[in-house]
Amino acid sequence: TTFQQMGMNDTEAVALIGGGHAFGKTHGACPKGAGPNPKDSPENPWPGLCNTGKGLDTFTSGFEGPWTTTPTHWDNQYFLNLLYYDWQKHVGPGGHWQWNVSSAHPPSVEGQAIMTLTTDQALLHDPTYRSLVERFANDTDDLTYQFSHAWYKLTTRDMGPVTRCRGDEVPPPQPFQMPLPDPPAQLPDFSDVRKDVVKAMTTPNRDVLEM
Repeated sequence: TTFQQMGMNDTEAVALIGGGHAFGKTHGACPKGAGPNPKDSPENPWPGLCNTGKGLDTFTSGFEGPWTTTPTHWDNQYFLNLLYYDWQKHVGPGGHWQWNVSSAHPPSVEGQAIMTLTTDQALLHDPTYRSLVERFANDTDDLTYQFSHAWYKLTTRDMGPVTRCRGDEVPPPQPFQMPLPDPPAQLPDFSDVRKDVVKAMTTPNRDVLEM
């Protein structure tokens, strides 16, 4: 999966999905799309073709709606919603299949009903992922801990050693940063190393194999 390719385990993957979806919403206000891409319109790419293209008219992914009723606050409502409500698929205003709460009066925020994507629903149909959904639905502190570690890993894993991180709040070196041991108190005599390297470079291959 994408998360495995990024070096994430199942717990980290579910924490990142639910933690990321605690905030914001998807944008697909109408089926007209995002408009010309940067190559075709470098001065005004993807303006959105739904009226003004801004605010409630924004088009990005083509899906439309928030995952929770508190899209500007950190919580575990994403996981609670997945487990608590019955969901039904429908075609959203952006023309894509998505899922809404099977109710005449679904929970909403600022007039928009909450929704989920098929990738969210898939978490409920895998035993390992479902157990993690239930775990985070029952323990916000656990979610916060797992998400903070996974987010740090996500944003620093490709930066190299921990010494490249700056600030007063840098955590101790993590296994994914492959921390190196402290150098020895006494370094080798590199002149001897150089002699051996030069000798190996100037010795015929057959003689090197016999060394």
